[in-house]
Amino acid sequence: MDDDNANHLSMFPDISQYSDCGNYTRHTIMCVWYFDNKNSFIKSEANLSSYLVESGEVGVVKLNISDEINGIIESREDKNQWRPTLGPKQFNATRYVSTTTSGYFLVYVRPFLEEREDYFIVYYGTKDGADIGDQKQELKKLIAKSYYFGNSEGGVEGLHMHPDTSKSPNMVPGFELLILIGSFCCAFIFRRHLLKFK
Repeated sequence: MDDDNANHLSMFPDISQYSDCGNYTRHTIMCVWYFDNKNSFIKSEANLSSYLVESGEVGVVKLNISDEINGIIESREDKNQWRPTLGPKQFNATRYVSTTTSGYFLVYVRPFLEEREDYFIVYYGTKDGADIGDQKQELKKLIAKSYYFGNSEGGVEGLHMHPDTSKSPNMVPGFELLILIGSFCCAFIFRRHLLKFK
């Protein structure tokens, strides 16, 4: 990981040893965290949600990336490229706004195979103080371009805001996460799909 990417990750708590961050455009970034057991995931998500409430404004928004996904599919067909996009195209996301970065947090649930309980937290955001409103379309394109779902039963949601953050007026509703042991190799698989754009 280069210094620039490490600096992007340093904007958030160190919640996973399996993490990476990359630049997408001049003003947008993407950060990925992977967890290989239930306890570390729940603890890390709680730490992250607490930090977000304390350091910025947190809320829930509905995102629809259907048009962006369709555009990406058409572009890949022209290049004889393919990537599975079986997951939902409309979903809730956790919207985060701060003085240093603003963007959307998503949790990917079992994106690879139905029998695998793989979970990832992904942040699509701005850098250098760029306004989230000005970059919303770029961020939706980034979500669509990095979207990888080989399991039609998988899901995508915003962060689950744990009880210790429930006093926030902007608390985000979430869902119960039942997580089994994942595989270390999946971190690299998802990182490859999310952080390399060709």
